[in-house]
Amino acid sequence: KMEEIQIISTCLVRASSNSNNGNKHISQNIDMTPWDLQFLLVGTIQKGLLFKKPTPQQQNNLVKSLDSLSLVDHLKASFSRTLDFFPPLAGRFSTTKNPNDNTMTSFSITCNNSGAEFIHAIAPELTVKEILESSYVPTIVHSLFPLNKVRNMQCVTKPLLGVQVTELVDGYFIGCSMSHSLGDGTCFWHFFNSWSEITRGSELISRFPALERWFPQNTNPPIYFPLELDDEKLYECIAMPILKERIFHLSKENVCELKAKANSEMGTKSISSLQAFLAHLWRYFIFNFIYAIQNLMCLLFQFLCSLIMKMYPIFIGYIYSGLISQKIN
Repeated sequence: KMEEIQIISTCLVRASSNSNNGNKHISQNIDMTPWDLQFLLVGTIQKGLLFKKPTPQQQNNLVKSLDSLSLVDHLKASFSRTLDFFPPLAGRFSTTKNPNDNTMTSFSITCNNSGAEFIHAIAPELTVKEILESSYVPTIVHSLFPLNKVRNMQCVTKPLLGVQVTELVDGYFIGCSMSHSLGDGTCFWHFFNSWSEITRGSELISRFPALERWFPQNTNPPIYFPLELDDEKLYECIAMPILKERIFHLSKENVCELKAKANSEMGTKSISSLQAFLAHLWRYFIFNFIYAIQNLMCLLFQFLCSLIMKMYPIFIGYIYSGLISQKIN
């Protein structure tokens, strides 16, 4: 049986300076958009990267390049410097009561540099192979992430961003959790990739985040709605069965084969790799869903605005949430 995760240290890491590194238009308080607010009652985005430990030669070169800092200390220092470019991620949510109706509350992001969570942990008996070669995701993997079971609305007092660096028997796992009310997956990986750049020695990141907010027409912030943070019902957990999780990897060759098949069937050359993959996934999802349930009442579609954002340069670097949910009967 794999031993539990051992926490070595936990701390709050603040941005190393208050200069905002060129983000001149960032304000202390940022109003939240309708699609930010829709995620307040759900959990954080959690993704991680798995690395094998360096060879002895690589380790020696690493020690020299880090000026005697340990790997964890180097990651912590670069984490702090990366937060310089992303002030909201080091802040907290704040709430304001409607002066005309104290049952109505608005949320905003306060860029007060309260800090992001940084955890150093070890998993003395967990190997890279056990994670990669297991048929299903080992349950211990959930312990490799910070801010577990934290709901976005709790980030009034808890960090909006957390990182856990866990040393395995033969590798490292870097787990990152970010409030989904602060940003979407595109924002998440923008930060992660920027952190990687700073860790490798860059003084600046290659793509600066766009920190100004965008609101739909005729929507004037702040947005007030009925929510009491001390309402115990908001924190009640629904008992869910323990489900097995599995991650599928599609090779480049398989994706190319799907693309060729889709274009051949439709008599065209315009279907992209992404379109072919999503169509393939959708067809089998619908087939198995109907087969298993036999009563298709309603599907929840999640329209990923980040795909559209990539088509229009005005959205490049926008770090906030861009996910819209819509029920289709």
